[in-house]
Amino acid sequence: PYFWIVFSPARPYIFGSTKYQCKNKNSKYVPPPTKRTEVDFSIAAIAAGNNLIEFAESEKAAVGVEEILLNAAAAASNVKITIEKLAEKPASVASAPSGEIYTYLQFNKTILKDEDVKEAKIKFNVLKSWVLSKGADPEKVMLNRFINKWEALPTKYLRQNSTYYYYEASTPGFSVFAITAEKKEIPAIEQQKENI
Repeated sequence: PYFWIVFSPARPYIFGSTKYQCKNKNSKYVPPPTKRTEVDFSIAAIAAGNNLIEFAESEKAAVGVEEILLNAAAAASNVKITIEKLAEKPASVASAPSGEIYTYLQFNKTILKDEDVKEAKIKFNVLKSWVLSKGADPEKVMLNRFINKWEALPTKYLRQNSTYYYYEASTPGFSVFAITAEKKEIPAIEQQKENI
């Protein structure tokens, strides 16, 4: 069973006796990112097991995250999480990951410890216009996590609409992430034609 959590910047939602509220500081999305945007929210209670965190449209636009399925090892109360969308690599990260970099995401949390997270599945979107402009392969978009070094996370393509590609990645914890893409491979025959 899932424990449903829905956030709204306009007003808190109440499910049973539990209250959730999200404060969205900057809901304007500017592609490609030219400034940092962030979403802050607090969760009164997280249950042990699966917790589905759904974002309102303004949060999706701010950070490009659609939802998070958090598998918690134990219940926790008064959890605070901040998701920041960064235009540049954080100073705490020594190097950039390989590939074309779409954006960086920083997850900061309180109360919730690393060992409290069994796994989290993050659904996110990437602008189709960006993928096209980079000559990238939409099926080679990747979410990468930095813990002492960059690690490519299992990422799968989900769907698309006229504006975005949608993906889901699995992570064992929260920290600094980077969304990257690899360029399309040009078949050898086409490469030979270009060289003629």
